[in-house]
Amino acid sequence: MRTFADNLFSAAELMAKGILLLGPDKDVLKSKKHTFISGRFNLSGNWGHTDPRYVELLNRLSQLRGPARYSHQGFSLSTEEASDMLDTADDMFETLGAVRDYRLRRAEPDGQEAPERGRGTAPGLFPAGRA
Repeated sequence: MRTFADNLFSAAELMAKGILLLGPDKDVLKSKKHTFISGRFNLSGNWGHTDPRYVELLNRLSQLRGPARYSHQGFSLSTEEASDMLDTADDMFETLGAVRDYRLRRAEPDGQEAPERGRGTAPGLFPAGRA
């Protein structure tokens, strides 16, 4: 379970950064710190721009990462919680693809829609009325 938690943290953090990169914050491009991405992703969640489950996932994995990676004791993660985390990460991946597609469609020249590249919807990523 230690390897699972460490690797899922890396995946969730990259997905969070991907979601943030779709926004107007250019500082995200330069950031190399875990705390920067986590902080900005938490702000995005507080503003209602990101599904709170994704913020909760990244925060929980941030708590688990240190003990999973560096400690030889004090690590606990149930199979049930790991399964729930993986389900949420799958949803987060689908959302990232859907938001990417939304942005690509908006960026197409002459108002033509881009071809479908993913599936799913973008729940909770935009305030009501903006999606």
